Amino acid sequence: MLNEMKDAVKTWAGSNELIQSVHLFAAQTGAVISSDGMASISLQSGQENVLEKLRSTGKKELWIPTRQMMDRDGNQVSIITLIGKIPLAFPEELGYVAVHIYEEKLSRMLESMEGNPHTNTYIAAADGSLISSRIQERSDYVTLLTHVAGIPDSGEEHYYVDKSRGAPTLVAYSKTLENGWMLVSETPMTYLIRKLSYIRNVTVAVCLLLIALGAILSYFLSKSMYLPFKRLMSRSLSLEASFRTNLPAIRERFVSNLLNNKIASSTEIQSSLSFLNLSLSLNGYVVMLIEIDDYPALERTYSTSDLNLYKFAIGNIAEEIIGESFGCLSTERQANQCAVLVNVQDTPPDEVRAILQTYAGQVSAAILNILKFSVTISAGSRYECMEDAYLSYNEAAEVIQYKLVLGTNKVIFSEDVRLERGGIDYYYPLQMEKHLINFLKNGDGPASAASLEQLTEEVKQNPRLTYENIYRLYNRLLDAVLEALLERGGSVGQVFGEGVFLYRELAGMETIDAIHEWLERVLTRIAAFAAEQETMTNPTVDKALAYMQHNFRSDLSLEAIADSVGLNPAYFSRIFKQYMGKTVVEHLTQLRLEESKALLGGSTMNIHDIARSVGYNNTNSYIRFFKKLEGITPGEYRKQIDRRRL
Repeated sequence: MLNEMKDAVKTWAGSNELIQSVHLFAAQTGAVISSDGMASISLQSGQENVLEKLRSTGKKELWIPTRQMMDRDGNQVSIITLIGKIPLAFPEELGYVAVHIYEEKLSRMLESMEGNPHTNTYIAAADGSLISSRIQERSDYVTLLTHVAGIPDSGEEHYYVDKSRGAPTLVAYSKTLENGWMLVSETPMTYLIRKLSYIRNVTVAVCLLLIALGAILSYFLSKSMYLPFKRLMSRSLSLEASFRTNLPAIRERFVSNLLNNKIASSTEIQSSLSFLNLSLSLNGYVVMLIEIDDYPALERTYSTSDLNLYKFAIGNIAEEIIGESFGCLSTERQANQCAVLVNVQDTPPDEVRAILQTYAGQVSAAILNILKFSVTISAGSRYECMEDAYLSYNEAAEVIQYKLVLGTNKVIFSEDVRLERGGIDYYYPLQMEKHLINFLKNGDGPASAASLEQLTEEVKQNPRLTYENIYRLYNRLLDAVLEALLERGGSVGQVFGEGVFLYRELAGMETIDAIHEWLERVLTRIAAFAAEQETMTNPTVDKALAYMQHNFRSDLSLEAIADSVGLNPAYFSRIFKQYMGKTVVEHLTQLRLEESKALLGGSTMNIHDIARSVGYNNTNSYIRFFKKLEGITPGEYRKQIDRRRL
């Protein structure tokens, strides 16, 4: 058993090169077992003192500072000893173990640590006694270690400047080792200051170098960035200037979208008002429409750029005058129109009408005085919500069409037109058309112009006619006039010139008087063409005309007329139509009806006798042809003649 313990102690001692030897002490017998052999059967006096010190401290282990011991070869070595009781985990004291460590090897470990050549490093016991050291500079380390040992342990690493031992030194210490030792280092302040001065100088030099490099880099970077930044700033200023320049156009676009019903929500409207910086409310709006009178004449006189300036001026004049009482915005609509959005807000409706009437008159007078042309102004109804302003605009656009009836240079309100003109489904003076066309085919320009004058007066005196009905009426009359021209063997290009579009010209007429004057010129030229055709001689046709004039009161047939000039009926019909612009039957019917009209107005003969006297064996046929040509029956025609006489 004793040999086994001795072998175990040797094994422990040989397991680490730092261990010089290991001793086991038996508490009861005082026997000692050493890793280098049986030392003694009882404790030596020095060992008893160590054990007594351990027992007096009440600790389970105790470190003994460096002291000299003899090794197995008889050499003096410095040893550090750790002594502790056995067993550690129980209160009984069966014995003690002492582990002797080479201080020299511990010192070599300190020397192998990285450091500067001026720093002293110490390992000391808790009471300040030196255990091991690495000394580079001469120092009174005993005083130092005693002072550090007296500093209360806070469980952290600390440092301070020590001036008590001559030249100042920086002392750093730590008491956190588990065995209670202290690790202390001291470095001369002169060395540290010298090192710091070097670092400071290097730092200053590096900073100056960096500043110089920074200045150079800044110069090149600023030079490379200046032009893009300048372009960016220039572009920013340009965009701002462009926005300010285009702000009127943007506002005009907003009004145009509003009147086209492209902005449907009050939220979107409010956002646009804020963006455009417009001080308009969302309630109470009327739209006024300003239309340039006789715009085609201006187009023939001025260039497109001049006309655009005129329209811009109209909007400015309107905004300046109406803006005295109401917030307003203008926008160009059609080529000859400018719309003005008027914010009447809470102004009473009866007062709005009077104020707008006054301002419209002032706008019209200012335009005539400054721009030297007249305008017609219309106004729609008032709507409370701004998003409904397009309804007021639609009414104004509808109402301004009635300048066709009312004339130019007028102010027209939508409610006035609705009250005065209820409208009818259709109206066309067919009888007047028949008379006019008959005169036109015969080349009678004054008579056809008189018929046109009578038709125009009747249109003007009919208050229920809408502008659509009036345009339809004159378009249909133009259809009949051109058909008569074709029957006379002519064409639009032949009479008016190639590239003339009569229907387009008619659509450009703005008033009934303008339509009348234009259509009268058309009739005059066609009548002149028909009269010229009448002067052209054809002996065969002239002979047939004379025969028909002499015999139309009898039952005259095409064959009899053709036989009178020695031609077959088919060939004769063709050359007659080419020369006269109408058929043989149409000419014969016209002769008979003109004679019957004279009898209806100048005799007391009844309808039956008149029909037989002009060559009709059947009275119903006579009445049918008369109504087809004149638009009324013979009896109605006679009544009209009688009324005119009264």
